[in-house]
Amino acid sequence: MPTERPALLVQLQPITPWRCGAGRPGEPASLVPSDSLFGAISDAMRLLGWLPEWLAEGARSTRLSSLFPMQNEVFYAPFPEALRTYSGLRRVRLESVRFAPLAAIQSLAEKKFDENRWVLDLASGCLQPVDRAGGGGPYRPLERQRAAVDRFTGVAAAAVSTEGIEFSGNAGAWALFVFAGAESAEIWTARLKAAFRLLADEGIGGWRGAGWGRSRRPRYKEGELGRLLTNAGWKSSESNAAGQWWTLGLFAPAEGDEVAWDGGAYKTLSRAGFASGAGVKPGLRFVREGSILASASEPAGRISESAIDGLAYPVLRYGAGLALPWREEG
Repeated sequence: MPTERPALLVQLQPITPWRCGAGRPGEPASLVPSDSLFGAISDAMRLLGWLPEWLAEGARSTRLSSLFPMQNEVFYAPFPEALRTYSGLRRVRLESVRFAPLAAIQSLAEKKFDENRWVLDLASGCLQPVDRAGGGGPYRPLERQRAAVDRFTGVAAAAVSTEGIEFSGNAGAWALFVFAGAESAEIWTARLKAAFRLLADEGIGGWRGAGWGRSRRPRYKEGELGRLLTNAGWKSSESNAAGQWWTLGLFAPAEGDEVAWDGGAYKTLSRAGFASGAGVKPGLRFVREGSILASASEPAGRISESAIDGLAYPVLRYGAGLALPWREEG
């Protein structure tokens, strides 16, 4: 992926708990996976009157990541599967790391990692700088109960327990959008900003009706992909001679993708979910975030269509998650 492509970095600072997949077994390695984020953005585009253009043009010319945590301007990303076997460490157990700062991942890939500078926050699974570990990780698991009360009788229904996460005061979430070119960036940057302003107010994830998933007014950074990544702590390679790609979103291969499945280091999972006004979506297998795919060219992924009983229109499934060139020192 050329690093001169135009890109948009979105930063959210939650003001309420979020109900999302963070920390659940079998869930994607993200706070909100790219297919769910795509669904939330599409719904916002519908409310703003841009859904037909978004589905026909914007979604096809934009690669998006999942939502990942950040804290004190430290950007965390899914830990690359290729680094799980990094040897010689005594203090840090890499098999337990869920997210790591981009700078830490870079030093591991370059075989320059100093484990005395890092500590693992067990509650969130985030590898943190030692000098910032005292205040806890970007978020912590949260469980709350809620019971509906009948307005006429005053009788409360049985309490319902729900799981979520609660963010630290100086923490939040980030996502990255990369456009095919300057023309698509000019059109969709402004519309994505409007969509996220709506999502910050309406909420992302579950229990939105109870006020969960809300954020302060989003912050944005625009520019070339390489510059945005460098400012976030990651120096992306200008070339990808090794033919490896680090997935920052869920990936489902397109027909023309030539991924060498006997190489790389990846994990997969099946995703279903529900469609508004109908039943359960059919399951679709994705490559998880944090995987390393072996492909001579940038894997495109696909946006597939699923037919669901009761719906007159197909449901789109987003499997074109963002992937960055990956280079690891031998």
